[in-house]
Amino acid sequence: MTVLFDALWAAVDGHALNVLERGSAPIIAFVNAHMETLVLLIGRLCQPQLLSTPDGTSTDTARRIQLGNYIVTSQMKLLWEHFSTKKLAVRATEFGVALGRTLLRFQNIEPSEFQLV
Repeated sequence: MTVLFDALWAAVDGHALNVLERGSAPIIAFVNAHMETLVLLIGRLCQPQLLSTPDGTSTDTARRIQLGNYIVTSQMKLLWEHFSTKKLAVRATEFGVALGRTLLRFQNIEPSEFQLV
């Protein structure tokens, strides 16, 4: 999983988003894509059919939850650090809207993930 997020962050670390001359549009597109990827992965990890066996016993539920917690915590922390240090030069309102939308989607997937963020 880290390879996927490393690839996403390579665009920021390589300053690829800053060379585009369209204001903050490429950066907010990156933020939205990153958050959408988080929502998709956490949604897949939290699918009930993946969390238990046909007889109702959980197989690796604890591992999936632990992995989901790690992914959400680490990636949201990176997003916030890059935003607050202006490495992601995007307007606060745009970032706030993207963050709020993501938090609501997390809550719809798994309420415990919403509390974690």
